[in-house]
Amino acid sequence: MKRSDMVDKIEEFFHREVFTGADLLSYLEDLGMQPPNITLDELIPGLNVKHVNEETHYYACWEPEHETQ
Repeated sequence: MKRSDMVDKIEEFFHREVFTGADLLSYLEDLGMQPPNITLDELIPGLNVKHVNEETHYYACWEPEHETQ
């Protein structure tokens, strides 16, 4: 998708009468937006990952939500 097409889609979204941040995020994900890339080491702290050929692999994933106390 071209950048200008994405801008048009976002502008269309904002012409809705009522929406939440979660609605906007879902809409962008439906258009193909991916979560940030993180490594398994970042996703699961303390995990001892053996890297093949010293390559680091990245995964599109949201960080886990942590409940506040």
